[in-house]
Amino acid sequence: NGARMTRHEKTIAWAREHLGQHEEPMGSNTGTFVRECQAATDLPGTGWPWCAAFARRAWQVAGLEVPYRGASAWGLLGYYQQNLPKWVVRPIAAKPGAFVVFTTGAGHVALLAKPIQAGDSTVTTIGGNESDSVKESVRPLTVVKGIVDPPEKTTPANVPPAASLKVFEVATSESGHRTLIYTSGANAISRKLGRILNRHGGITITRRK
Repeated sequence: NGARMTRHEKTIAWAREHLGQHEEPMGSNTGTFVRECQAATDLPGTGWPWCAAFARRAWQVAGLEVPYRGASAWGLLGYYQQNLPKWVVRPIAAKPGAFVVFTTGAGHVALLAKPIQAGDSTVTTIGGNESDSVKESVRPLTVVKGIVDPPEKTTPANVPPAASLKVFEVATSESGHRTLIYTSGANAISRKLGRILNRHGGITITRRK
């Protein structure tokens, strides 16, 4: 009975229901389902890496608007380390549905699919933007950068307001793809900033439409 499920259970159940959902066309970082996930963030447009958006959308469907609303895996972890450190937990304390942030590529985040037991050397997750799809994957624990597990009884009263939308955010992916999502300001500034970042890291640009 879905009404009796915890938020964690609803989160991972939604993720499982969407295994196999993929980009349209593949390799585009867009498509009907991908845009649904991207719309769960505060970032504009589409065409940018969506692993963090997928994870946030799962929690949104489960009834919790988690306060980090961007698309950077490492930015997600950094936000909670700074603002809600009690949400950052050890692997064996994490419940399925928790955000698992990986060091792979330019940064990746997926949802914990199975509890991590003492002595385990791997972690099983369900994530978006994995080979352009939603997939269940098993990775070594050594590539886990951190785990964020929202408390089950979280309410709006004990969650800080979302940070104001930044001028830009860098969306990241396991493949190493990074996209600068430019959210405000003059196009001339956007073009200049884009050229600088492109020289230093090959980051592509998405501007607010």
